Amino acid sequence: MSEKKDKKTVKSKKKKKAKTIKVGAFDKLSVQECHLIYPALLENAERHVKAAIAISEIKEYGIANAHLIMAADEYVKALSVYLAGWGLPVARIKTLTNYFAEQEEGYAVSPGVVIMGNFIRTLYTVFDQFSKSITQLSPSELTKIFSKDLSPISMVKKSTQYVDWWQQSKVRKDNGLYVTYNVELATPKDITAKDYAFSLTMIKDIHENCFGVIEFTKKIPKKRREQFFNWIKNYFEPFIQRLNKFPFNWKL
Repeated sequence: MSEKKDKKTVKSKKKKKAKTIKVGAFDKLSVQECHLIYPALLENAERHVKAAIAISEIKEYGIANAHLIMAADEYVKALSVYLAGWGLPVARIKTLTNYFAEQEEGYAVSPGVVIMGNFIRTLYTVFDQFSKSITQLSPSELTKIFSKDLSPISMVKKSTQYVDWWQQSKVRKDNGLYVTYNVELATPKDITAKDYAFSLTMIKDIHENCFGVIEFTKKIPKKRREQFFNWIKNYFEPFIQRLNKFPFNWKL
């Protein structure tokens, strides 16, 4: 009898199956899970960067570059999880511009989320300055505000730079770790010091922007944050819909 009880006890004490962070599943995490997960992702990203720098010192640039790409992956996942836990209405923001609508695919695991974070940061500044009075502004006045504060041309340039690097990185990560053959032979030695240096520059930029967005939004009190979300829904979004376009062209 005691053996049967022990077996039942063991079964009842079995650990729950561990959750894995799947691509595009960030919106399914609870607020508590988001607050638990994003610091671990940031920490792991930092670990990859340190590994990359150490490996680069022995001139194994392919392997070092692969670690930088893995760091970028963790940084953008961390920011995606953080913004979800912060309560950001991502779907609503995406509908405001063609740019974010076009970035739908792979949004949560691409550097596009960094641009989204900076967009929200500047949008909050506009909210803080104008609040409900935005409805009284003319389209030309609003254009001037966004052109000054959002700097759309520089945001698009940054986004394009991120996307170009990210698309190449998917291939270069594997090339930095493995020998591959597909018509042509590719080895980790093909990744140069110049390739590594450029990736390191990109990583520093992504790191700075991720932490900048997180630190900025952390300082916003909960009540003010809720007012900001309501402002987006009740004032900013209807105003943009009345204009039938965003007040500047995202395309260069």
